[in-house]
Amino acid sequence: MSFVQRAWLYITRKKLKTLILLAILLCMSTIMLSGFAIKHSTDAAAQSLDKTLKAGFTLGNNPRTNPGTARGSGTVSNKDIDAVKNLESVTDYVKRQNATVDFINTKLVPLPSGGSGYDAEKDKQFGNAATIIGVNTSELETKFRAGALKLIAGRHITKNDSHKILVHEDFAKANNLKLGSKIKLKANQYDTDNEHPSKDEVEVEIVGIFSGTNPKQATYQVELFENLFLTDLA
Repeated sequence: MSFVQRAWLYITRKKLKTLILLAILLCMSTIMLSGFAIKHSTDAAAQSLDKTLKAGFTLGNNPRTNPGTARGSGTVSNKDIDAVKNLESVTDYVKRQNATVDFINTKLVPLPSGGSGYDAEKDKQFGNAATIIGVNTSELETKFRAGALKLIAGRHITKNDSHKILVHEDFAKANNLKLGSKIKLKANQYDTDNEHPSKDEVEVEIVGIFSGTNPKQATYQVELFENLFLTDLA
């Protein structure tokens, strides 16, 4: 009698035992396949998240040893930035510089209550002022990568731009602005970082419009996404 015949006779005689073994093997196979599927899905999700958010870090001054500007915002030199961005493991970078400016020919979007959130004196000084964020590329800005902001018209800021700006759709609507519209800005004289007050105005062109909603209630109007502005570094 051959090996195959002996095996078949054993299986047919021990039907219950055979069914139990088959059930155990089936369960083990199912568990293993499920584990492989979960690992594959997890790896794919991790790669997708890493592609979207990109692992990164922020380079800044140590405020204990180098407070930087009068407000303590700090300044990193171009030499330091170049040293880091040229590292083999660094694929992209965002150079960022903030400035507080007055909006000359447009109005900021007020809080739902209708005001700025400031007291009378602060409102007189900063009532129509906001912080603009100068970047070499807006597409890599954290809020865009995370999906908090979404470009809905036009294009992003690039390193080759000069005097261009991105604005929120509600700010554009409130001021009857569109792609190609011009906004006049001037350095705010009450800003503590403005050590050499300038009365010069600069005109910037809207090249992109974005949407987005604050994740929590704003205390001051400048905290509203509607009053968030991104410009180039020119």
